[in-house]
Parts: sequence; C-alpha cells; structure tokens
Amino acid sequence: MFIQKILLNNFRNFLSADFTVGEGINIFWGGNGSGKTSALEAINYLSQARSFRTTKNSSIINYAAKELTVYSEILSRETNMVSKLGITRDVKGNVCAKINGRILNRVADLAQNICVQTIIPNGLTLLEAGPGFRRSFIDWGCFYHFNNFFDINSGFRKILKQRNILLSSKNVDEDYFNLWNRSFVEYSIELSKIRIEYLNVFNKYANNYILKLLPDLTINMELIPGHKMDVDDFMLQVKNHYKREIMMGYSLIGPHKADLNIKTNNKNSVDSLSRGQQKLLIVALKLAQGIVFQTITKNNCIFLIDDISSELDNNSLNKLYDLIDSLSSNNQFFITCLHNDFPKFQNSKAKMFHVEHNSIIEQELFI
Repeated sequence: MFIQKILLNNFRNFLSADFTVGEGINIFWGGNGSGKTSALEAINYLSQARSFRTTKNSSIINYAAKELTVYSEILSRETNMVSKLGITRDVKGNVCAKINGRILNRVADLAQNICVQTIIPNGLTLLEAGPGFRRSFIDWGCFYHFNNFFDINSGFRKILKQRNILLSSKNVDEDYFNLWNRSFVEYSIELSKIRIEYLNVFNKYANNYILKLLPDLTINMELIPGHKMDVDDFMLQVKNHYKREIMMGYSLIGPHKADLNIKTNNKNSVDSLSRGQQKLLIVALKLAQGIVFQTITKNNCIFLIDDISSELDNNSLNKLYDLIDSLSSNNQFFITCLHNDFPKFQNSKAKMFHVEHNSIIEQELFI
C-alpha cells in the first residue's frame, strides 16, 4: 500500500492540513518546532493508533479540540484500488478506526493495512538501550511475517499477567499455579520459536542491504530467548525459580526477558563501532527489516525517517541517500530535515514540503 493523500484535523498543532504525497520519496523540511516530526507521527498513527513520541495519547489532540482525525487514501499497486483509512480519537480515549467504512476492532487489523517502519532519533538506541528495545525490533518483524504471531504474543501476555498476579499474592495454590505454568511454558516456547525463525530469515537477507551502508561489516543477530527451549528443561527451570519468584512477586524467566545479541564481524557492536557507525548500523537494520518484509511478502514498506542528518557525516549521509533512492521505486519514504539542500534523486520523483507555522505546503524540489 502506498499513501496518496493525508488529511489531519486537530492533530497536535495542525488544526487542519491536507496534502497529496508521492509514492517514492517525500521530504518535509523546516525549523525546529515547525511540526515536521508531528507529520511523521500522524502517518505512524495510521498504522498503530498510537504515538511514537509519548504514551499519553490524549496529548496529541489539539488543546482547543475534543478529538483528532487522521485520514488517508492508500493505493494498492496490485489491484490499482484506492482505500480510505481513517482514525478518530477523543479526549476520553475512545478510538475509532475505519477502512472503506468498515470498523477495525484491533490494532493488528489496522497495522496489516499499511506496514510502517519508523526511524527516529530516540529509537537509535537499539544497541545501547535495554532488552525491551531489541525485543520490539524482533517482534515488529514477527508480526508482519507470521500470521499467528499476534495471537500467540497476546496469549502469552495474558498468561504472564495472570501468573504475575498469582506470584504477587504470596499465597499460591500449587495445583492451580501449575496449570498456569503449563500454559506459560507452551506459549513461551511457541513465541520464542517464531522469534528464532524470523531472525533466521532476517540474517539470510539483511546483509545485502547493510553492506551498502557499512561495506566492511557483516552482521549476525542471535536470540537469547530468556528461558530453556526444551519443555522438560523449561519446566525444571520454572520449578527452580519458584521460591525466588514468590519473593519477588513476578516472573523472572520467559520470552519477556529475551534479548538480541547483535554482532558485527563477530564482535559486540557497542564495543567495536563508533557512535556514528552505531547509528548508521541501526538505520541499516531498520531499512533492511522493511526490505526483507517487501522481499518475502511482495508488499511494500513505508519508512518514516526523522532528522535524517543527525550524527551522520557527509560520506555516510550520501550513502544513505543513494540507498533510499535505490529502494524508492518499490517503497515509500517520508523524511524530515532542517534544510532543503537535498541531492538529486535518480530513481524517484521526490516531493518536497515546507512545514512552517503548522502548515504543510508543497514546494519545488531544490537541487
């Protein structure tokens, strides 16, 4: 799916904005605080019904309004059909998402209509941040590659929540707790198997794209699942952790404790790469993840890249521009930057938009 048109009402400081975008590269430039990132945030909202900037979704509704609307028209190249996708959210937290007038009841149903990969400055801590960031990276790929991932992951989360309630009660009926343990082990192993299978696919394809940005590096990612993968071994592990879990009041082992070991040239990436190389690697990983999705499923990815030039030298930035250009015939890009001094793209009819005073105005692309 390719976005063709976007309409915003009361989304942050955009009281009203209506603009038509290109299927290749779309550049939003303007000063700090002009609303560039908010434009990307609104596009991401179409896929996830939540912000990548805050957990307080009510804060993205304009202060003078009672609800926001994000509306889009998206084109399927396969069928040449245009679908109308829209989301409203009010100050009480009520969300209504529709595609062609049909109500979508789950976030998963919304995300399956358009695949969005977000590359933002505060998301470029994949290597240094806690394991949760790396689990999110894996699970993004699992969601878009495996139809059963959402249900298995949701089932695991429900069981984990109930198990933690029992552990925190400090007075657990052992037989009842063992029933939950069996389900916990089954869902855990199934979830971890999907994550491992996805990483096998990713490692197979990703280096082709990573090498375009970092030609001297080979990357390998391995899942640390957070538990034993054999059922009997895992059950024994659960038994051995029981007393400590009762004392702590929550589950100490399982897929929610998983981590991702990211190595470049068989060395720990954080220890062996400079800060600039680390950022370029994370950008390469996220681009590769979207392209692997496109390669396997034959569906395109929509990339949102905020503050593209931050912490990259000119050589690295030019490599990134070349890669984006080469990928833009089959994937859609939305990029923010402070200035309009972009190079000439060979493979894409790029569009440029000036964002100022919370208005979005298409301009001629400066070369």
